[in-house]
Amino acid sequence: MKEAVVEARGLRKDFGPVKAVRDVSLAVDPAEIVAVVGESGSGKTTLGRIIVGLMRPSEGSVTVSDRPQMIFQDVFGSLNPAHDIGHHLRRAVIRSGRRVPDVDREVVTLLERVGLGERFVRRRPHELSGGERQRVGTARALASAPRLIVADEPVSMLDMSVRVEILNLMARLRDDEGVALLYITHDLVSARYLADRVVVMFAGYAVESAPAEELLDDPRHPYTRLLLASVPGSSLDPAPAAGTVQAGEAGCPFAARCPVAVAECGRTMPPVAPLATEPSPGRWLRCHVEGAPR
Repeated sequence: MKEAVVEARGLRKDFGPVKAVRDVSLAVDPAEIVAVVGESGSGKTTLGRIIVGLMRPSEGSVTVSDRPQMIFQDVFGSLNPAHDIGHHLRRAVIRSGRRVPDVDREVVTLLERVGLGERFVRRRPHELSGGERQRVGTARALASAPRLIVADEPVSMLDMSVRVEILNLMARLRDDEGVALLYITHDLVSARYLADRVVVMFAGYAVESAPAEELLDDPRHPYTRLLLASVPGSSLDPAPAAGTVQAGEAGCPFAARCPVAVAECGRTMPPVAPLATEPSPGRWLRCHVEGAPR
């Protein structure tokens, strides 16, 4: 049995009255890509920041095999325009604490690993395209030789052709170097293209998880079906009937929007229910109506 590179248990994060993350547990295995998907405000970015240690959870625990690194959506905002790319990467290598015989050579190696090269050492952030800056962000994350990288919407600001290049780069890091990734996105198409497994979040809860193709071919949670219905070309109903159940504080937060909700959905949040009859192990969801195995 593989030892997970990160395991989160019962995470909760409150910002005053706002419950950003609620009772989330997940694990990522070595060389696995797990996509966390959901609409804006679902809690997926907060979850990623907790995983890498940028935030402390209000409750729960995170166990990591080493210090994970993060790739941000806006890499340009995290690069000092007064310094060249070599400076940023040298700083990342030195701060990592790794013993390398030649820091400058290591910087070039990092650039080569992400498909750039030595000619970018003296470039400044404003001289790079969006895709090149995202590659630099990836190189900086690799400077500490992490086993896990958390990538927060890394392609949402890029053109479609460049998105595919960055997704392929992440896949190569998994396949060739054994790096695990937690890929945070609202884009189900890219999640299907890249991820081994998908976790769906809504209103702070993780509501469904399964191998990527299995989940996206046969979504079981009503919210997952709603997300997939919004994808161009989907055969699912893009506008399911609104629910009639009023969700209480302890109920499922999707109940008021859910077309299949029953009274119990407004009263209690369903527990995580494994779907033992599914073709792949480890599939589960939180739903009073759809949780029973078929």
